[in-house]
Amino acid sequence: MPSRPFFWGTPDGAEVLRLHQRVLERTFPEGWFSAKPRLNHPAYERWKLCEDLLTSGGSIKYPSQEPLLPQLGRIILDSSVFVMLTEGDLAKAETGLLSSYGDLSVQSFMRSRLPDRRLFEDVMVELAFGAWHKSRGHRVTPLEVEGYPDLEIRLPGIALPVLAECKRLSTESENRIRNVLTKANSQIRTRGGECYGVAVLDVSNVVNAGRVNDDRLPLALQAVVGTVNSALQRQNRAVAAALLLWDDYMMVGTPPEPTLVVFRRRYVTVRHGAPEREIPEGASLFEGFSTGYWLLWETRVAADV
Repeated sequence: MPSRPFFWGTPDGAEVLRLHQRVLERTFPEGWFSAKPRLNHPAYERWKLCEDLLTSGGSIKYPSQEPLLPQLGRIILDSSVFVMLTEGDLAKAETGLLSSYGDLSVQSFMRSRLPDRRLFEDVMVELAFGAWHKSRGHRVTPLEVEGYPDLEIRLPGIALPVLAECKRLSTESENRIRNVLTKANSQIRTRGGECYGVAVLDVSNVVNAGRVNDDRLPLALQAVVGTVNSALQRQNRAVAAALLLWDDYMMVGTPPEPTLVVFRRRYVTVRHGAPEREIPEGASLFEGFSTGYWLLWETRVAADV
């Protein structure tokens, strides 16, 4: 008997892919995606995934193509970030104007850094963190000045600003983690003034959580937490806390039943043991992201693939 793989077949699946392609196209320089292949650039690879799925009729084979599911979740998350930053329409996946996020120097920064595959993920950590705060009504000011942290954030009911330096870690090297925290400490001091200092570290590549079934912390996170905690005990006192972020995904339901895929950006907070200025309890620094989408499956015989 021929195999009968399952396929993604939501009625509006193709339109969802087009919407998120459009968000990427409006954020990057005109024609950037269609001009030529941008190999190894994360944004191009996500745009190309949408293009390939549209070409195949919006179908995903299960279980052989399950690795595509978190990639689709990341596409939705990135698109949401761009929409929130530019004060666009999230329901329609339409971006607003870059001027809604920052002045001309900030806009120039985004347009120059996003197309660079070496810098893209670092920039996305900053943009996602800023977008989360904007979505909560917090005032976010990008600080695109050499030697300064990335963001100044004003929280309601908190007198002093939060200065945040954002970075994506690709290694669990103790020296690398300590160097990143030392640099964040220096940048916060350089900016000066009374403030609360925060280091935002995306450790997704280090943790590599993948698909999970519950909210337990990944085992690989423990070593990173230990290194960060050690670096914040007697040094780097301008960094009152480090937020460690990572991505995972869950599947609720088993094909051929309707299946909900939830892509999540989770976090833990590591507080300095003796900071120069302790962040008040209850200050809303971050609460994570979740994006989800439903998959409706239909069976097809192998000859139809």
